[in-house]
Amino acid sequence: MTMKKTMPDPRLASRETRATRNVLRRLERLAQAGESAAQTSLGDCYWDGHGVPVDWTEAVSWYQRAAVAGDAEAQFRLAIACWDGSGI
Repeated sequence: MTMKKTMPDPRLASRETRATRNVLRRLERLAQAGESAAQTSLGDCYWDGHGVPVDWTEAVSWYQRAAVAGDAEAQFRLAIACWDGSGI
């Protein structure tokens, strides 16, 4: 049995890219407004490179803001970054 190789639909990739940009814009707006969950999520995006280039320093910056606001998840992620020296 031969499997037919298909090319990905470029329209689908374009929609996914557009959707990712929209989500990132919303996250950034909420994060700038002080929403700690959005700050942590934006930090995750920078940490893992979801929709943005990997930037551990930027990720740690967002984790710090959320951690100061009392976000436990951000405090944990910040502790991990300090432990292994990433972005610090």
